[in-house]
Amino acid sequence: MKNDVIGLANIRSTLPYSLIEWRVDVDKQKAAQLGVSISDIGALVQMLTNGFKVGEYRPDDSKDEIEIRARFPSSDRTITGIKNLNVTTAKGLIPVSSFIDVVPKENRQTVSRENGQYFQQIAAGTVNESEVTAKVKELDNWLKNKDLGAGVSYAFSGMAEETEDVNQFMIIAGISAIFIMMIMLLTQFNSFYQSFIILSSVTISFIGVLLGLLITGKPFSTTMTGLSIITLAGIVVNNNIVLIDTFNKLKEESPHLEKSIHIINACKQRLRPILLTSLTTIFGLLPLAMGLSLDLIGRELTVGSRVVDWWQNLALSIVFGLGFSTFLTLIFTPAALAFPYKIREKFYERFPEKVQV
Repeated sequence: MKNDVIGLANIRSTLPYSLIEWRVDVDKQKAAQLGVSISDIGALVQMLTNGFKVGEYRPDDSKDEIEIRARFPSSDRTITGIKNLNVTTAKGLIPVSSFIDVVPKENRQTVSRENGQYFQQIAAGTVNESEVTAKVKELDNWLKNKDLGAGVSYAFSGMAEETEDVNQFMIIAGISAIFIMMIMLLTQFNSFYQSFIILSSVTISFIGVLLGLLITGKPFSTTMTGLSIITLAGIVVNNNIVLIDTFNKLKEESPHLEKSIHIINACKQRLRPILLTSLTTIFGLLPLAMGLSLDLIGRELTVGSRVVDWWQNLALSIVFGLGFSTFLTLIFTPAALAFPYKIREKFYERFPEKVQV
């Protein structure tokens, strides 16, 4: 697996190491013909192992009894020593080797079960901790192409399971956040269309995040990318809110002017605040996005570290997503605001009789 799936480290398994167990096979038919009973053979095996219990003894200063066992000297207690023994029968001494055989057998001291089935756990880590999701998918595809045998199934747990739980939480949290933002926007703007324009900026920022990951060649991390999108949503939505709110105020103050003039004036007034908000965030996260770790106390600049590798994906997604969405916000949002008025003008030009006086 390590050679087929690269990028894994510290691979380990809970499967215990196999041990050798010596089993004594007795030819019961031949032993019966020679007049040897199974109990006699069992006593001989005990004499070679833990000993044959002959009684119990309890010392005066002890509450527990001590077993008295008899067994052969340590020099005679060997694996093949049983074949050199003789058993006494009515016909005389009979070599034990004439009706027994010592066979080695694999033995495992512990067997793990889960839900009544044999269970084995294989653990591994990734060289880059942000690639857990990608490696799980790669392992899943690798296992699907392998013949594991009948009745063998697999499932991912550990950090992969936690990542899946986080992914489910991020999806639910994202949908809930958009729903709450939609309600709040409707109560403030009293317009479905303007609320839709503001929420569409989140989609625009998501496209910028994907382009950033594609350009830099970074993997898509559901957790870190999801956090970056949620972070972007607050900044991008705020930029669109101030722009549309300024447009609505200008429209109320000067209703006689054309709507295109109000849109242009709103963009002029909000251009500096939007750019300052976006640029300060982008330049603040740019060192982390570039993989730089700055130690102000130690006066050291380090390229790449464990902390930087973990948060670089998040910072990179915010930088590209915010830059892309800010650029398009200043173009898409004014165009979307002007769209219904341009449609209305075209309609009245084609059907002048519909104009309301």
